Amino acid sequence: MARKSLVFLAVGMVIFFFASVSSADVPDSINYQGKLTTASGGCLNDTVQMTFTIYADAFGTVLDWSETQTQVEVKEGIFNVLLGSVNPLPASIFDGTAKYLGVQVETDPEMSPLKPMVTTAYAFGSHHAQEADTADYARNVPAAGIASVDGVSNPGGNVDLIQTNAITITPNDGADNISIGETHSARSDNPHSVSAGQTGALVSVDGVSNAGGNVDFVPGSNMTITPNDGANTVTFSSTAGGIGGSGTANYIPKFTAPTTVGNSTIYQSGSDIGIGTTGPSQKLGVLGNIALEGSGSSQSYALDFRDTGGSEWQVHYQGIALHFSETGIGSRMVIEDGGQVGIGITTPGYKLHVGGDFYANTVNTGQGNFEHYAMNQHVRTTDNVSFGDVSANVINTGYGNNELFAMNQNVRTSDAVTFATVNTGQGPNELYDMNQNVRTSDAVTFATVNTGQGPNELYAMNQNVQTTDNPTFNRVYISDYGYALGGFHVGGTSDPGTDHLIVDGNAGIGVTAADKLDVNGDIRVRGADIKDAGGTARVTLVDNGALSLNEDGGVASVTVATDGDVGIGDTSPDAQLDVESTDFYVLRSEHTGTSSQDARAVYGKSTPQDYYGIGGYFEGGYQGVYARVIATGTSTYYGVYGYATTSGAGGNKYGVSGNATGSGSNYGVRGYASGGTTNYGVYYSGGLGGSGTKSCVVKTSQGPTLLYCQESPENWFEDFGEGTLVNGQTHIELDALFLETVTINAANPMKVFVQLEGDCNGVYVSKGTTGFDVVELKNGTTNVPFSYRVVAKRKGFEDRRLDYTAAGENDAYLYPEAAARMEKERLEKAGE
Repeated sequence: MARKSLVFLAVGMVIFFFASVSSADVPDSINYQGKLTTASGGCLNDTVQMTFTIYADAFGTVLDWSETQTQVEVKEGIFNVLLGSVNPLPASIFDGTAKYLGVQVETDPEMSPLKPMVTTAYAFGSHHAQEADTADYARNVPAAGIASVDGVSNPGGNVDLIQTNAITITPNDGADNISIGETHSARSDNPHSVSAGQTGALVSVDGVSNAGGNVDFVPGSNMTITPNDGANTVTFSSTAGGIGGSGTANYIPKFTAPTTVGNSTIYQSGSDIGIGTTGPSQKLGVLGNIALEGSGSSQSYALDFRDTGGSEWQVHYQGIALHFSETGIGSRMVIEDGGQVGIGITTPGYKLHVGGDFYANTVNTGQGNFEHYAMNQHVRTTDNVSFGDVSANVINTGYGNNELFAMNQNVRTSDAVTFATVNTGQGPNELYDMNQNVRTSDAVTFATVNTGQGPNELYAMNQNVQTTDNPTFNRVYISDYGYALGGFHVGGTSDPGTDHLIVDGNAGIGVTAADKLDVNGDIRVRGADIKDAGGTARVTLVDNGALSLNEDGGVASVTVATDGDVGIGDTSPDAQLDVESTDFYVLRSEHTGTSSQDARAVYGKSTPQDYYGIGGYFEGGYQGVYARVIATGTSTYYGVYGYATTSGAGGNKYGVSGNATGSGSNYGVRGYASGGTTNYGVYYSGGLGGSGTKSCVVKTSQGPTLLYCQESPENWFEDFGEGTLVNGQTHIELDALFLETVTINAANPMKVFVQLEGDCNGVYVSKGTTGFDVVELKNGTTNVPFSYRVVAKRKGFEDRRLDYTAAGENDAYLYPEAAARMEKERLEKAGE
């Protein structure tokens, strides 16, 4: 019949010469004992065919004797046979020369190496012993008698056998035998053959297995292999080829030769790149000049600047000019090869040609001190021109000294403007229908201003008077046609500053003011800031209608978008609340009350419809969720507490669910405990179920190793112990605390397993409800030790057997196809 692959492990070889009272003949059989294991290392329990062979040499080339025994019984791996029971052993075999025993099990190859036979049973070939009826001792050993054991002679004396290494020697004077056994281990000098089942033996190299044989290394290209049998080493070395060279940390490498790598001038510091520098402070830092070249087309963009919103600026060379352009608008500034600069115009005709407003702090026309004359020869503009300091004692427009007439232009200054006489041509000392602006940050003084409406009146002037100092008018009327562009102070005499409106009391718009600013009606703001006392913008209304709360430096810290989404650190929020930050705490919530309630520092709830909704979702580069509880008393505390319940029936509920996928070692849920044996990384109440294995991780010489739990269809507890027969019997009383955990009665009897550790007639067990008796068979009276194992039903779980669990129905480990189908249906139902 077919057999499992076997491995022979010799435990002992016992050789007997049976003494005969009636005959001087020596028996022609030898008692031999050994141990058989399966390929995985387990003890064999079977009946097998075994072939035994005696050779005259260690290589098995000279055969002296052989026999096959077809029914060898093996129990717990141990077998015992009589060599010569099938084919008698001739006495001529043991002639004093070394002999070797070979053993073959079933159709497996004969085990190697062969076992040397160093002891003899009844001293085969000792003819002098056959001729002597009695002999207490022998003074002279005849030449034909045994004179040595394996070359050690002591005529008339004893030859002692000494055990070494893994060999044990057990003499039995009563049975007239000596047992020589071997205690197996994974020693490198173990003479037995090895296989995958033998712990510690080398059976493969990188997955290449040849148990009992060699695994050769074959050199590849540019590789040599040098074995050194004396030093037990194998050396691998490269002969040629490959890439060489060296480099410095953080430098981007480059090829300095076809097969050599060295440093380039590019350096990476964190996420910043430096060219010519090892300390870049921005995403790109360059130490030295930069040459930018276009593609040679009519419009080659050398630089392109853009923000996250898509706005762009380009610097490009086109034709014979350098252009600074804005996307969608075109060139803002042009510098031609001849040196002309155009602002707001692409074909400048002057050194500075402005197609719009410009401002100059100081202007001197060279016509004399404090003169501004024939201005249209030097400044050309169709809009406002501002000068930092213009003091004109004389302004001549061609109509006469000290006349300002139909000027049709703006005069702006940050200092004082003084006119001795302003006459518009309507009459002496009159300023009428001026149609121009007078702007200054200092005092404006008019000796006489007459608009034709009456002495010392300023009425329907249709122009701007702006000043940060005190304009003095006997009477000021601002009608529907009047407006003030300068500083204006109501209710006081202090300087309001340029472009400021100061109201000492309450200001009401559309209503009698009850507060500092009281507005009855809508307020429209177009791109404005609300600033603090230091001038830093704290609230910004941007053109797209969003509301931004700024931090120092002008970066929006809070943004309320037009759709109602709020962003903190995000100017384009895409959630009801979108928070982005580089701070240690992105979102911090702390409750410091003194009430005795379970206050929630953070509460998340999402219930769109049944079987949908996630109360909280967290994602981290190291830990998705970190929860910690600091105990202040002696109650029960939870770092993470999961709770699942339902008011309806059916369905699976998980207080805490963990999932782990991907390569490597991943853990759906992991617990850790330290500080003593009473702490638990995971503690469960009510039951523990799962479709995978339950393992204990232990430390071994091969690293952390899994030991698996045995599974049973029923709920058992077990205990172990030892005892000793006294005159053939003894009583074992079980641990009282163990008895509190199990049920032992007529319906649920305990199971007892006894392992004898000495020779006797065998034993039987008489069981009670709190202990058991161990009694030797045949009224034996030996005193031998034994060990036992007791198994009993767990209290409260006596009737549990192979229970069905609905929790496994959706287990992807057990039913991957069903789990995938259910998830697909859930997503389709949600419209995802």
